[in-house]
Amino acid sequence: MIELPLKRQETGEEYILTCQSKTSIGAAKDLFAQLRRVPNGHDPVIKLAVGTMQTRYGKRKKPVLSLVGQVANGKEAPPFNDDTGF
Repeated sequence: MIELPLKRQETGEEYILTCQSKTSIGAAKDLFAQLRRVPNGHDPVIKLAVGTMQTRYGKRKKPVLSLVGQVANGKEAPPFNDDTGF
């Protein structure tokens, strides 16, 4: 089980996203890999979406958590550019 604290950007409401299924834990692990790109002193902006996966029973829905930006010092920074070389 993974518990991920979240805060709504517009209202400041705080939530805890609890991941218990294999697909939701996988989505959380993928998000953690993306969060490595967020510099210290910044908060990530995360999008929750619905993806699909093929199972032996047909297509099923699965959660997708993706990093769409970052917030620094109360101001929104520009979105990430994945084309930037390292």
